[in-house]
Amino acid sequence: MNKNQFKKLPWNIELANAWKNLLPPVRPSVEELKIYNKYIKNVLKNNSKARILILGSTPEFRDLILKYKSTPICLDINSVVFKALKTLVKRKGKEIFICSDWLKLKDKNKFDLIIGHEVFNMIPINKYSFLTQAIAENLKTDGLYIHTMILRASHSQKVLPLTCFKRYRRLPERIKKGVPLFTVVQGNLEVCCY
Repeated sequence: MNKNQFKKLPWNIELANAWKNLLPPVRPSVEELKIYNKYIKNVLKNNSKARILILGSTPEFRDLILKYKSTPICLDINSVVFKALKTLVKRKGKEIFICSDWLKLKDKNKFDLIIGHEVFNMIPINKYSFLTQAIAENLKTDGLYIHTMILRASHSQKVLPLTCFKRYRRLPERIKKGVPLFTVVQGNLEVCCY
């Protein structure tokens, strides 16, 4: 998908409202956020002016950085995504937005920490090395990169789309009411596509 196609995606307040109802793995889980929080806190403890870059506009990450009175820097290809997801950010504070493709990031000021949620799952496999290089070139020498990614354990293991739907059907009704179908099937469908 090129930049122009991505910009045409229907990101708006309605989509942000739908986003807030999605559950992990689409959004970072409580357990994942504890890990991110630990690293953000440590980086800012060692340097209160540390530069922290978010690949994307994930509101949970923005809140974690704002919690420590720091300024989140979001890198997203679409400014509408950044603005729409701002409605889900609970904390107030200054934020910086960089409109760019992740693969083309070139910032003269390096970052102490770069974070992302399922970043590699959003680009084709043949672009992984380019993203890795862009991240490495924009990190300080002692900088950290922390991210979440869905991995497939074995190529020999068959993952079928039907499997995730069967798993959803087996969930108790009380859980189904609070868990959207997409949240349960999304991970398996991604693995199937890969």
